[in-house]
Amino acid sequence: MVRRNTTIFTNLIRELGLQVEVEIKTKALELQKEVDRKIDAKLMTHWHSCKPVLCIHIACEMLRVPFDKHSIVKLASTTEQNYYSSLSYIKKALDIPLLNFDSLTTRFECPKALPYLETMFEIFKINWTQQLTNANIETIDWDDVVFQVAVFWCVCKTFGLYNN
Repeated sequence: MVRRNTTIFTNLIRELGLQVEVEIKTKALELQKEVDRKIDAKLMTHWHSCKPVLCIHIACEMLRVPFDKHSIVKLASTTEQNYYSSLSYIKKALDIPLLNFDSLTTRFECPKALPYLETMFEIFKINWTQQLTNANIETIDWDDVVFQVAVFWCVCKTFGLYNN
């Protein structure tokens, strides 16, 4: 079974034209094992064709390997809505954040922004909280995605990194 999965991943990675085949395949196989343990296959539509592609998608995001979003959805042999719904479901089941700086830079193809994002986020936190009381600071949910999206947008706008 492992050999068959390896061949499937190899073929899909080549079909997508990705360069770092070994790293992606290793990570995707690891993710597939986790998915098999945590998710009942009966819950997902088009599961057999979709699961390997979803694992490659997540592996590429984790490894910061850019890939063509439209091609990967086509390879999954399902609708775009089903694909992204399944992707969200898997990420939640594996406790992978649905939105973070890595996923934003991958999604919007702005990898040059990544080194600046954490630094700018820390600067934002310091500057914004200077005028607040300790009680107000404690109520701030820094994990709220609105902060990450705002910092991402500001960095990309400042450096002219987003073309679309």
